[in-house]
Amino acid sequence: MVRGESITSAMQSFLNAGYTPQEVELAAKKINMEGAVTTNPPQVTPTQQPSANKLPTSKIKVATNHKYRGLIISLLAVLGIIVVALILLYIFQEQVF
Repeated sequence: MVRGESITSAMQSFLNAGYTPQEVELAAKKINMEGAVTTNPPQVTPTQQPSANKLPTSKIKVATNHKYRGLIISLLAVLGIIVVALILLYIFQEQVF
């Protein structure tokens, strides 16, 4: 590796960071094909992968998280208007009724 890191410890670092074993193996194979590393990457098992704090790996997954953003903003705006109206009604109830 460029900084003197072994491929094995680099792969383990990426697994600890939450990347899937398939992603790590694919990256290691690409490095090997480019000639930067001459050793074969070790096989990793899914049990080495942490289950918490995983980041989305697909643009599609990220895009679907924002699918209802406009609807949520609209509903919050309407709710805010209703709350303000109720507060004003409470304050000026003697003059309204």
